Amino acid sequence: MEDGKKDVLNSEAAKLMLLVLIPLIGIGGTAFISYIRLFSLKEIYLNTAIATALCIISEVPLKSADFEEEGSKYLVLSYAAGLLLSLLSGLCFEFMLPLSAPAVLIGFVTNPFNGAVSLLLFSGISFLVLYESSVYFFYIMITGFMLLVLFAPRKNISPVAAAIAYFSICVIGYVSCLFLSDTYILPEVVFFPAIGAVLNFIIIMIVRPKILINAIAKKELYYKSVVDPEFVLMQELKKDYRREYDIAIHTAHFCDILTEKMNADRRKSLGICYYNRIGILKDETENIQENTMSIVKEREFPPVIIDGIQEYYAVDNKRLTKESGMVMIVRKVISDFYEYMDQHDGERPAYNDIINEVIKNMMSDSRILKSELSLNDLNLISDKLRGEALYYDFLL
Repeated sequence: MEDGKKDVLNSEAAKLMLLVLIPLIGIGGTAFISYIRLFSLKEIYLNTAIATALCIISEVPLKSADFEEEGSKYLVLSYAAGLLLSLLSGLCFEFMLPLSAPAVLIGFVTNPFNGAVSLLLFSGISFLVLYESSVYFFYIMITGFMLLVLFAPRKNISPVAAAIAYFSICVIGYVSCLFLSDTYILPEVVFFPAIGAVLNFIIIMIVRPKILINAIAKKELYYKSVVDPEFVLMQELKKDYRREYDIAIHTAHFCDILTEKMNADRRKSLGICYYNRIGILKDETENIQENTMSIVKEREFPPVIIDGIQEYYAVDNKRLTKESGMVMIVRKVISDFYEYMDQHDGERPAYNDIINEVIKNMMSDSRILKSELSLNDLNLISDKLRGEALYYDFLL
């Protein structure tokens, strides 16, 4: 019980800090730094107003954050660090503090959109307290956005390659800013930003493993739940359309065995097996393809599964991969078994005759011929389907 109360208190504290205290620090800090830097009263008022607007804008995507998740503490720490670094840039004249690193951190913990919004807040406040140097404002924006892309969890990039790419971006972006602003090339103009770039990279590489573990673990957990027949959508299918559920389950049984032999992506094939007709849940059999794509996108399915279903339906003329081609053949066989029994009052079909007919038709299908399936793959599928008479007796 005490642990439950502690979790509630932690989540409430995180929410309070993120939505109330941190914006107050950003607004108050901007006004204070502007004051001690001897800005005019009009400039102080203007800076404070702009900082308020930036903080309000940054709150919009963060209100939907789940503060009960572990990632919320990283969100709060990132915002606090980013704001402090932004404010301190007004005291450390011409020193490029690592402002984009916290923004990248937020992008990992929540999503790239939050990272982009936080980046706007940090660089904007830094510009307010040091706006005589517009070079740094654009430099922060350019490198920060590039870092969000470069260090995204989906990118399998080595530290060496990341370092080369990052510093190349820094050099190109900074030199471009210097050229556009017609700035004199003094030693400090080169030396201090170089130090900042190094600090930026070090901070990101320190926090990256922790964030990657957190982000990938969540994605992996969801991936596993989606390709589980106990997933909520599959249970809805089982309840409302039992025949569709049975076909999906039996198709998945064969594809699960075949993926290993064909060196295919198991979870992609299972995802296609389970959800290629999930659009039927919307009670519109005429628009199953459209409804299926709508459901998997609304549910934010892993991109590889969405791609597989698009391949299955030839969305944008996508070519069939091994996974989607295999599912198409196996599902057709299972579906024809059921269709035969419906038309012959439950009489068991001649399994091999139906399998041979399906394989023959598929071999003349242009989509199968142009797919990634090799002749060896087609033989493996055919042999596996023909050797399962006992299984068919059981399932039918």
